[in-house]
Amino acid sequence: MKLANKVKKLREKGLSYAKIALKLGIHPSTAWRNLNNYDRKAEAFKIKERRNFLKRRLVEYRGGKCEICGYDKSIRALEFHHADPQSKKMSISKELFRDKAPNEELFDKLKKETEKCVLVCRNCHAEIHQGLIQADGKKLNRRIKK
Repeated sequence: MKLANKVKKLREKGLSYAKIALKLGIHPSTAWRNLNNYDRKAEAFKIKERRNFLKRRLVEYRGGKCEICGYDKSIRALEFHHADPQSKKMSISKELFRDKAPNEELFDKLKKETEKCVLVCRNCHAEIHQGLIQADGKKLNRRIKK
């Protein structure tokens, strides 16, 4: 018998997902997914789309391009660099991936955090961390090491 059928029969008997999980040796969320035709790939795609939508809004808010070289071709290559590590309250990328349903409250929270950042492409970000570019607050200085 398929797991979904087992879960359905136990739910019809009035058992909770937690009790079904104990009885079948599975996690409660697995029991719920099997009963509700949960499509993991479709849900993962929706979550990814919501995160991308939120990142696009944040990138547009900060100007839409690398503040150093002007790169604007791929949003995936644009990152937020905290110019002053002491002012960093959260990692923007971690917050984007933590919340499954990005909303206006999260957007406002991240918008405030991006105001402490410089929007840079991955190449410029690497050069900042290597010391080739100095990012102090909103001031960007390109230093060339010989």
